[in-house]
Amino acid sequence: MSSKVCAANAKNLRAVFSCLLLSFAGHLALSADAAAADASPLAPAWHAQYGGPKTDFATATTISDGQAFTVGGSDGDASCFASPYYVPELNCSFSVRANALQDGTQAWVYKSRGTATQVATGKGKVFAVGQGVYGSGQTNFKVVALNQKTGQVVWHNESLPKGAIEGGAFMVAVAGDRVIVVGDVLNGTQFGQTQYFIRAYDIDSGNIVWEHKSAKTGYLGVFAYVAIADGKAVAVGEYNDNFITNAYDAENGTLLWSRQEDSGGGGYDAAKAVAIRDGRVFVAGEFSTEGGQSRDDYTHVYDLNTGDTIWVSQLDSGGFDFLDAITAGKDGLFVGGTGGPSCLFFSPGTCLLTMFSLDPVTGAVLW
Repeated sequence: MSSKVCAANAKNLRAVFSCLLLSFAGHLALSADAAAADASPLAPAWHAQYGGPKTDFATATTISDGQAFTVGGSDGDASCFASPYYVPELNCSFSVRANALQDGTQAWVYKSRGTATQVATGKGKVFAVGQGVYGSGQTNFKVVALNQKTGQVVWHNESLPKGAIEGGAFMVAVAGDRVIVVGDVLNGTQFGQTQYFIRAYDIDSGNIVWEHKSAKTGYLGVFAYVAIADGKAVAVGEYNDNFITNAYDAENGTLLWSRQEDSGGGGYDAAKAVAIRDGRVFVAGEFSTEGGQSRDDYTHVYDLNTGDTIWVSQLDSGGFDFLDAITAGKDGLFVGGTGGPSCLFFSPGTCLLTMFSLDPVTGAVLW
């Protein structure tokens, strides 16, 4: 999906950012599927499609205890698909489906008002997050906990923090007795009046344990991703056009450290994904060049305990480049995104799937 489609269907810069966040991730997933199909045209073990008569879409899936849990939206129109975070007023449904891994049989489906963006599991529950809708039409920061076996609602929360008029949840992570969700909230009707927002819930009751948001005077704040390890929750995103990483005590919400990276020259810098392994925080996103007219793939690695920089990688294909996926595993560090010499953000061009394998110790490109 192009930036022009996102812009055409979004109400403000917050909506454009959110639309791009999903569409780029979808582009990455679809491109990877296409590449896999070219390499080995294997038939799927099973295939399931849902929807109609209008548009249905999936935004994320996770696997647990022999089931696949998929979230997204449904019952909307093409604009609902183009910008699912911010057009629930077009009758999009916040949807969660459970399918058996063995044969694809649907075990249950849950729907309510809004759109769902991410999903995680823990303690026999499925946690879906996204954006709900109040009766007034205002959007909210929505979290729903469902029984993993039956799909029944265990608890849900659609409240906004004090001073916010709208909101949206982008990512959820679960560890121990905490469900931690990140996104943003809108504090005014003017361009860029958003605050990054993180909130922790008790996994059994849904009670809010702690929350934190950026200063109201900030410009365009958003958390795009969160990961939890060693008792710390690390949230990444963008704030005042800077690439931002915050580390919190997952239990009580104490801000342990915060780092902002700025390419300078008034450009836009943003972190879009984070992974934690072996005491290191691996953050991937984009960094501005040419006075903000272009972007480079950017990976910044911090010490989990201190926030000190370990290494930085900035890669340029010659076009518009950005990363929106990162995995740190036993086989190494892998990042993915979009770019290429002919990838142009503000004019027609051809963008390609980008993948790198990086040395997790030094940041050197392995392939």
